Amino acid sequence: MSYSDGLSSSEHEMDDSDSSKAPRIDYFDYFARQKLMPLPEDEYYHKPNPDVVEEFYTQFSRMLKYKTTGYPENVERHKELPFGLVTHAFPYPGRPSEVLLPDSDVRQSILGWKTLYKKLITSLSERHGKDYKLARLMKYDYGMEQINLLNWLDKEIFAPYQSRPVLGLSRYSFGSESIDDIVLKPTQIELIKYFSQYHHSNPKTEPTVSNLLKAYKERPEIPPVETMPMPRPSQPDSKYDEVELDHLSRLVEHSPKFGLYYNDKHHNRPFF
Repeated sequence: MSYSDGLSSSEHEMDDSDSSKAPRIDYFDYFARQKLMPLPEDEYYHKPNPDVVEEFYTQFSRMLKYKTTGYPENVERHKELPFGLVTHAFPYPGRPSEVLLPDSDVRQSILGWKTLYKKLITSLSERHGKDYKLARLMKYDYGMEQINLLNWLDKEIFAPYQSRPVLGLSRYSFGSESIDDIVLKPTQIELIKYFSQYHHSNPKTEPTVSNLLKAYKERPEIPPVETMPMPRPSQPDSKYDEVELDHLSRLVEHSPKFGLYYNDKHHNRPFF
């Protein structure tokens, strides 16, 4: 007698009734398929917010008036990088940073800075948005992260931690070491190379964007506390005390991410 022949009538009925039911759901397969399904379009935000880009561009453009230098202020060029430190023509302490054009002592123009910055923050935002889309993160999360990313970028340009700035003055701009002995971290070197491009010659955003995003993702979760104090007169007992003190008193640190600048030095300087 076969196994099926030995089943009771009630067991046959149970088997028949089970066969009419829907097949059992394979939950492992179900959730695997759900994970592969794209989120609805309004659940993620894979394009940069143009308003955020414009706001950061406007802030950056305003700061250029106070951060860039010009003739007749002399610039000392780095032996390896398109970068220099400026000695002010007037008795203002500190040596501002400047990015130079390739193989020259010519400083990047304000128009060049603005054009290259706009291109960089647009490309960074687009690439960062794609990464967030792939990670299936929500629209609000990406919106905040775009702002965090661009705030981080501004600080890396103007007031990086334990490094000379890419442009202008910061708390690290008042040392007396030679230009070839100054500290520049990898992110600042990356930015110097990017901003040294001719803005009208199809400037490249790679590998800068990839390297910046890598540095951003690897940054400390808790930003380091700035320990570098505000600059003080270098020779407290010298006859230049009063002059140096007077000019140092005009230093402004409007925001930690923008670093230092003299609030009166470029008061009458044309801005374009």
